[in-house]
Amino acid sequence: MAAIVTPNIKEASVLLGDVPMNSVSDMRAAAKSIHDLAPRSVLVKGGDLPNSSDAIDIFFNGENFYELRSFRVNTRNTHGTGCTMASCIAAELAKGSSMLSVVKIAKRFVDTALDYSKDLVIGNGVQGPFDHFLALKNINQSSCRPDRFKPNDLFLHAVTDSHMNRKWGRSIAEAVKAAVEGGATIVQISLPLSLSPDSDSRITTNTPPLYSASSPDLLCSLRACGRLCLTASVAVRRSLFAATSSVSRTALFKRTQATRTGQYFPRTIVFCIIAFLLNQLKMTSPDTLIFMELAIQQAKLALDALEVPVGCVIVEDGKVIASGRNRTTETRNATRHAEMEAIDVLLEQWQKNGLSMTEVAKKFSNCSLYVTCEPCIMCASALATLGIKDVFYGCSNDKFGGCGSILSLHLKDTASLNKGFKCAGGIMATEAILLLRTFYDQGNPNAPKPHRPLAHQATT
Repeated sequence: MAAIVTPNIKEASVLLGDVPMNSVSDMRAAAKSIHDLAPRSVLVKGGDLPNSSDAIDIFFNGENFYELRSFRVNTRNTHGTGCTMASCIAAELAKGSSMLSVVKIAKRFVDTALDYSKDLVIGNGVQGPFDHFLALKNINQSSCRPDRFKPNDLFLHAVTDSHMNRKWGRSIAEAVKAAVEGGATIVQISLPLSLSPDSDSRITTNTPPLYSASSPDLLCSLRACGRLCLTASVAVRRSLFAATSSVSRTALFKRTQATRTGQYFPRTIVFCIIAFLLNQLKMTSPDTLIFMELAIQQAKLALDALEVPVGCVIVEDGKVIASGRNRTTETRNATRHAEMEAIDVLLEQWQKNGLSMTEVAKKFSNCSLYVTCEPCIMCASALATLGIKDVFYGCSNDKFGGCGSILSLHLKDTASLNKGFKCAGGIMATEAILLLRTFYDQGNPNAPKPHRPLAHQATT
């Protein structure tokens, strides 16, 4: 059983015997009928829906329909959007995200990437390839949408596109290296592998880090035969991938079966290597990335609960001893940020164990916090007061940040009790930002309604 299938309206029509697909109602009916064929979820993509000013997708999980609307980008550069959508979904599923959150993040990615490349004329056909390497070509792009992806944001591209590689005169390894050095945070690699569910042979990956100038061609490090499509199935961190000596084909095959996304062929697999920015790699270790991933999972739980998606974990001696997520709406308490939730868990636990305040302070001085968004002024002040050792965060908090964006409460000169703490940001910032964008794009149903009408602005 597939986790999800992702046909566009033309493909859905063919699957159901050429039924007409001219309205949102037709898309809903198609999603229900395709779901009856056995997949756990269905996403019918309405990019080609006639007479629609919005890009409308219908998601059906067997119980509820979700109508996902976004601004329609007028562009011919749509070749590859289906594969990209499926790859985004598969990569997020492999990280343990819920299906609805996955679909929303993938849709946001595709919409923004379409807008990013909407004015380009590339490729040989009427429709140019869905290209995410624009930042590497020094092309100045203008956009009517201020929230388009920046050069250091998330990119996803099939680097083994044979035509484009030949056109640019580069090997697969050179394409990966260029993507990573250009700021790509996800690189999709399509490689031909001999996959057999009964095979116990192993795929060796004894290659230097992908950003190294001495990296050999990736094909030379993998035993190859067969044909692949552009469907991502397994997500592996680059830092861990480069250090891993081998990967079981059997395990990869089973993972592929579990995360198929509707666009696949027999004996296919694609590695989605989560490649973090070089400056992030310089200041972080694999453990740091693992702990931030756990904080991201907490943020996703907050998103599922219709809370602002911020999550954190507190680590002592390499072990997670507390976690927290935003609960301000659930508790109707504006102070219940993720950090405060995790701190209270520890304080309660240590007090039950009979620790004195001096012992508690000593314990905190050995702890590290990993949080998806820069702590606000309130939380940064609390962390400094408690004497936490260091804080690692994802995206900046430009409105309320207490670790450099607005105030610098982590510095000893300004910190509470002059304690201060070490601080590093930008770790998995793209994923944290995507979660926040997803939350604000869908709207906050718990936000209070204005009590007085807004004054009309004068127009000129």
